[in-house]
Amino acid sequence: MNDINFIDTATPEQQSALKQWYQVTLFFSILFLTVCGGITGWQAYRYSLAYSHSLNQKQKAAPFKKLLDQKAQLQATIDKQAKTIEKFKELPRKTTQTHSFLQSLLKTIHPQGLRSVRLGTQTEVNFLAKDYKSAQSMCENLKKETGLKNLHIVSLDSIESTENKILLVQLKESKKHI
Repeated sequence: MNDINFIDTATPEQQSALKQWYQVTLFFSILFLTVCGGITGWQAYRYSLAYSHSLNQKQKAAPFKKLLDQKAQLQATIDKQAKTIEKFKELPRKTTQTHSFLQSLLKTIHPQGLRSVRLGTQTEVNFLAKDYKSAQSMCENLKKETGLKNLHIVSLDSIESTENKILLVQLKESKKHI
């Protein structure tokens, strides 16, 4: 090479080494880009195959979607009916409990003295008693017989009769323990 503007140029050996370095770098850069492009192309090809396969499967499963919806709807109906059946299964147990409660009530209080019974969230019993002590003893007997631990005398009303004084006793089951 010729000197230009008094600049020293590279020797022919350095120029040959530079040319080889440029050619090797260019070759490996092209090889790297080709490998990266090949890998990316292979991944894109696999993705397109998987996507087309999933679309195919969805198209094949489309008729079964209606069946799955019907199955879910039927399952919901079955669950609803099972809840209804459970309510009816509990009904005999509740009626037998009520029946046994009324039997023990009639065993403790004479039927002629019993005025009213209200069963529900809060049990209420009204009956006639001769005096306060007999009312209290009937209340204690009812607690033992029926199993209602929170049964208490709420009111005592005096009823005048021709023979003697009679008390109308009202018992209620309280939710709080007094």
